Amino acid sequence: MQTRWNSTYYMVERLLEQKKALVNYVTEHDLPAMLTKNQWGLLEKLVSLLEPFKQMTRDISSADASLADVIPVVTTLLVTLERHDNDAGVQTMKSVLLDDIKRRFDGMTDEPLYVIATTVDPRYRMRLFYVDQQTRASALLTAEVQHERQSTGVASPPAKRQRTDDESETGSKARLIMKELLSEPTQTCPSDQPSGTDAVVEQVRLFLAQPNISLESSPTAWWRDNAATFPDVAIVARRYLGAPATSVPSERLFSSAGLIYNDRRNRLLPERAEQLLFVKHNLFAVRELI
Repeated sequence: MQTRWNSTYYMVERLLEQKKALVNYVTEHDLPAMLTKNQWGLLEKLVSLLEPFKQMTRDISSADASLADVIPVVTTLLVTLERHDNDAGVQTMKSVLLDDIKRRFDGMTDEPLYVIATTVDPRYRMRLFYVDQQTRASALLTAEVQHERQSTGVASPPAKRQRTDDESETGSKARLIMKELLSEPTQTCPSDQPSGTDAVVEQVRLFLAQPNISLESSPTAWWRDNAATFPDVAIVARRYLGAPATSVPSERLFSSAGLIYNDRRNRLLPERAEQLLFVKHNLFAVRELI
């Protein structure tokens, strides 16, 4: 029976963790078979290769992940795989993973949805873009701000919970590489500014000139405090940073609904169940606003 890859990963990780106990058990009992030295080594290489995928999967599946995380996560995985040692036994697997990521996410930086979302995130902005990509990202953001210019008022989004060091596993290989990529000096963007309203162009320029916040900080909290400074850009940020990066949050809603409806609670009205789900998944944000 097939299972999710991360379930197999956790099984192998736990097996390696209990390696000494298993070896000691084998010496005292007559077992039909046991892993050889080469097999143990192959499992260790497998875990080392897949650990960045585990970490990035957790990050992008979290409740506070947004579309802005897609480009940074994919870029980090590509760099991590390219830097990974060419260990015998997993070399073919590494090549397949690298080629598959490039094929699946080819043209990702050309998609306005991801580009604008990444640009309005104060953790990333245009740090991961090349010079020509920076020019296009700035133009796309300016055009989007101009499109939303007619909207009046900027409602500050509620601050989401900041990730702690334990939750984000800042010491993992993938997280360290992402921090390294974000800390590298940004290539100089051409001085040509997109055409449009001077006020809009200047506001976008000032926003992009701001220093990036730390990777563990909350982008919505930053926008809550700076929405008045960049009101038009804040409207765009509210739209794009509110979109989840994966379908995991919606799947969690179905799981929660399954816990609400049970054999002893099967006459609950749909309207009341919807209210209970809303309260459950927005309780923390409500507490932040009180």
